[in-house]
Amino acid sequence: MTELDKLQAHKRFVFNDPEIVKIKRHAAHLAQEYSQISEEEPEKQEEMARQILGDAGEDLNIHHGFNFDNGKNIHVGDHFVADYNVTIEDVAEVTIGNNVYVGPNVGIFTMNMLGTAGARRRHEARVKPVTIGNDVWIGGNATIRPGVKIGDNSIIAAGAIVVHDVPANTMVAGVPAEVVQPLSKGNLN
Repeated sequence: MTELDKLQAHKRFVFNDPEIVKIKRHAAHLAQEYSQISEEEPEKQEEMARQILGDAGEDLNIHHGFNFDNGKNIHVGDHFVADYNVTIEDVAEVTIGNNVYVGPNVGIFTMNMLGTAGARRRHEARVKPVTIGNDVWIGGNATIRPGVKIGDNSIIAAGAIVVHDVPANTMVAGVPAEVVQPLSKGNLN
């Protein structure tokens, strides 16, 4: 197996493998191009964002400072907003539902460095996909760690570091994030 094959199979892989580095460099180039589009040209931003992402529903709005590792591993539903300086480290798949708002300076990560010094010296890592449901609000400066699943109608408080799955209809806050209150499943109006 190549290192890219291992990555795609979610096995231990060498993250500085030339084929993987080439994908990351291409993504960095696209991110730079995207940030050169004026905020006063939202149609151009949306057009380029659709070229970057794996797929996206209707009403796509991503502001400046959007960074990613691949782009094609990001899948978003309808009515998606990513505020300024959002990083989605999509080494593995990141699937985001409908009506999701991501606040400024949020980081969504899919890659973990391995825990031993030897593995780190060999530049080995593992990836775990992230799944975010529908009607989710992620507050500014929040961090979503690899493998996390966030349920529908949830709120991630500003500054939270989410290391475990978030049940539907809950608000989480803190470091590490914990459920602080249930949310109503009722009328979404």
